[in-house]
Amino acid sequence: RTANALGSDPLLCAVAAEQNRGEGRARPLTASQVLHDHLKRQLYEIATSVGQPVSEYLNALHRLAESMLRSKNLRPTWSNVRDWFVNADIRQRLNELLNAGTVIHLASPSEVVLFSHDRFLDALCAEAIPAVINDPAIRGEPYFAEIIGRAIAEGRLSEELVRQVLEDNPLGVFCALMLAPTDTAQSKLGPLLRRWAQTHGHDDRLPRGLSWEIGLTLLKTDSPVVVEI
Repeated sequence: RTANALGSDPLLCAVAAEQNRGEGRARPLTASQVLHDHLKRQLYEIATSVGQPVSEYLNALHRLAESMLRSKNLRPTWSNVRDWFVNADIRQRLNELLNAGTVIHLASPSEVVLFSHDRFLDALCAEAIPAVINDPAIRGEPYFAEIIGRAIAEGRLSEELVRQVLEDNPLGVFCALMLAPTDTAQSKLGPLLRRWAQTHGHDDRLPRGLSWEIGLTLLKTDSPVVVEI
């Protein structure tokens, strides 16, 4: 389950294995914990060399992720990013991260800002979801379904907001079931999704292709809850 959540990325899977083995954990780290630990290690190296706190870089990355979601642009150019932020400190921290190249870098010659691992982007955007989820345009965006699902799976949204997402972007909640780190977390989503399937499963008013996308997501979901939906 952890490997799937890490996108089967060889480096991140190796990091997860090393962390779990080296620290002798009774319970393996979740994919979210692996990503955040690895990200913080990368930021610590940059912070040490530049002389700035790690928190400054984390804040800059969180603001970047939030702006990406608000603009519906996960591949902004450096020019876009400069336009988003008037705060000189945030722009400076992002510039230092670009110079280091281990967390974000610029594609050449387009100057598109890319993350060294897509999972870093996924994790940071999931953390930013609570700040933007009240915007109906973002909450209902199918392209953000997996990011919203990750936020739900990590317990970042209230039950009321999860129900609202199910109404506006049901694929997001099915993605949450796929990404939920434990059977307990999945069991909480099961009844909600079963009721939705019973009510909307054959609703012709649903967007074309939604049932197909939900079916594909369920095929990738490792949970006994799936057979009950």
